[in-house]
Amino acid sequence: MKTRQAWLTGCAALAAAPALFEARIAGAQAVPIKIAAGQIDAQAQAYYAQDQGYFRDRGLDTSITTFHNGAAGAAAVAGHDAQIGVSSVLQIAQAHAHNLPFVIIAPGGIHESPYHVSGLMVAAASPILSAKELSGKIVAVASLNGLDGLKVRALIDRAGGDSSTVKFVEIPPSATVEALSQGRITASNVEDPERTTALRSGVARTLGDGEDAIGVRFVQTGWYTTTDWLAANKDAARKFAAAIYQAGSWAMSAPDKAALILQKYLGVTGTPSAQRFATAMRVADFQPILDSGAHYNLIPATSAATLVWDGR
Repeated sequence: MKTRQAWLTGCAALAAAPALFEARIAGAQAVPIKIAAGQIDAQAQAYYAQDQGYFRDRGLDTSITTFHNGAAGAAAVAGHDAQIGVSSVLQIAQAHAHNLPFVIIAPGGIHESPYHVSGLMVAAASPILSAKELSGKIVAVASLNGLDGLKVRALIDRAGGDSSTVKFVEIPPSATVEALSQGRITASNVEDPERTTALRSGVARTLGDGEDAIGVRFVQTGWYTTTDWLAANKDAARKFAAAIYQAGSWAMSAPDKAALILQKYLGVTGTPSAQRFATAMRVADFQPILDSGAHYNLIPATSAATLVWDGR
């Protein structure tokens, strides 16, 4: 097991050059919160809440910095450069296992099997027809040993392949489709909005959704902070969570408008997404991803109750 300092050092390297976007709101009595946000739909609630004024309405003075992956955002939160971050539940559990004092204050994106916003993709002309055929091949993921890697492993093994023989390489989400089309990788787990854009353009096709191999419903991402900040700012944390829930509900009811907000904040094509969001805290919904992560030795066996704030 790596030390806490080694884990932080690795995160700091990822955080060296984040893509920055700040949107500050003035307010004499507002509580200032710096948010470390992400680049995929499952991490997008803060952009919606910022744009729709849900943070401002609750007296929160929020600014957003966009990071390329969850590890970079975690380094910012651990280093007190941000108060709240978002990452996969798996990565938060990994940080917790390395003694980082993170606690989830609100769930983010959820997976529900009728809706697909993630897929294991190959180039349109690829001879690969099943995830089983990826044994021994090169597959790209956004972060090694992260959620997308877990999804790929689960899908390949469920299809009858051997994920232990796969060579995983780390490529930013924005570059994966190009890498597929150029033949530099055999497959990649691709999230919305890039997944939908690739499908509509015809440059790639999907072998399946690894999220279904984990469970029919589970929380994918979580909004987290440190235990110290939470202890001193419980009221602000409750207001933040309420704004996040409101933003998720709005995005699910207005996917076309939500896509335009992502285009504004992230510069991606305004493609509507089927991403689902949690609108309340249900601790049991965190457990499937934790159990799957433990199965692949990405985290020790973990109870969701040890990661999630009870709101009190």
